[in-house]
Amino acid sequence: MKPTNKFLGTCGMMAAPFLTFALISGQVANAANTSIGGFFGLVYMLGWQCCIVGLINVQAAGPRKKDNLLFYIQLLLLTIANIGNVWVMIDPCADSPYFMLLDNFWPLSNLFMLVIGIVVARKAVLKGWRRYVALGVGLWLPFAMATSLLLGRESHFAFYPGALYSFIAWTALGWMVYESEGTDTATPTQPFNYLF
Repeated sequence: MKPTNKFLGTCGMMAAPFLTFALISGQVANAANTSIGGFFGLVYMLGWQCCIVGLINVQAAGPRKKDNLLFYIQLLLLTIANIGNVWVMIDPCADSPYFMLLDNFWPLSNLFMLVIGIVVARKAVLKGWRRYVALGVGLWLPFAMATSLLLGRESHFAFYPGALYSFIAWTALGWMVYESEGTDTATPTQPFNYLF
């Protein structure tokens, strides 16, 4: 049975605060990675993946196979990043070159979301505020980096704007997917039909 966008969006909204939880767990432990932080990161990215499938369902970048390629690349990036999250859960102090390689897929998936956001906004398949939600999510990493530079990486205050932005942006993405079920944005389809 194919998951509906209501289900996918609900998963996305429920997972939205977990990036904040992951960041808090690292601050509390005074460490870059913790096992519980790895779990929080895993949940957050699984919710994000649900939202990406929801964007495929509503053909947010257009109806052709090549239009959906960006979404499948993003699903792959998030899957690889989640392998890193599982590794952190098992060994939070990992420092092997393989782990460092996997760890790079976390910011890479955030940067790639900016590309997706630009494409979705330009294609204008989604109407009104929906058109810009993915772009808002994609702007999270530049926003978090800018506030960190402005407020200072060592400042605890630098954490809060990015955490709040993250919660709002991913919740909005989940809500957009949730309420796109049955709307006139596009005809929902099987998410993997466009590979073949």
